[in-house]
Amino acid sequence: MPLGIPPPIVSQVVQQFQRSGEGIVTCRYHRVFNVRAGPSGQTQDFTFDAIYEDGALVEVRMLSYTINGKNASTSQIQSTVQSYEHPKAGDVFEAPWRPAYAKDYNDAEKAPGTITFTATDRSYGHGDGSFRYDATYNVTAYTYSPTVMPEHATQGTVSGQLAEVLPGYWAMTQESQTYSGRYAIFAGHATVQIAQTNFHRFGTLSDAQAFVASDHL
Repeated sequence: MPLGIPPPIVSQVVQQFQRSGEGIVTCRYHRVFNVRAGPSGQTQDFTFDAIYEDGALVEVRMLSYTINGKNASTSQIQSTVQSYEHPKAGDVFEAPWRPAYAKDYNDAEKAPGTITFTATDRSYGHGDGSFRYDATYNVTAYTYSPTVMPEHATQGTVSGQLAEVLPGYWAMTQESQTYSGRYAIFAGHATVQIAQTNFHRFGTLSDAQAFVASDHL
């Protein structure tokens, strides 16, 4: 099959992913990042309410953010919010089941319900791995190794799960990232744990914004 032309089964997965992410939805997003190299280490823990529009994250309201147990500064919070609302190219995984990026991969059916993928675009934000899909072509799980690792990392694996969080609406519910590498003379490792919960659907963006601005939980 020519490069960048997905097999028919992947085309169905891509179309279903687009359909199942339509609409305006809010959720609670929680991320914990741990890194250690030699005697040094850091833990970042933050939670925010997110607004998604047709699968794209469009607005964030930070609820809590600590670094090594202490409250993050205003500038650190603003920087993190900015990075989510206006991500740089490659900051978000450009997955082979997303319509805009399917052309960046070579895919093959490993077994019924499992597709392996290799990025033909080796730039930041891509990866090599596999994903699983169900009988109606919804992506249910994925595992990949990034083509470009974060700074100081030499190896890494990302695994996640998706589920029907609202009728007809699918989203990532959990993701785990593990990395290893070196910093100066020290071997290091890092982990990231992400969870998305408490999904709600809205008819308009303004309704979603009002909900997120309220003390709803």
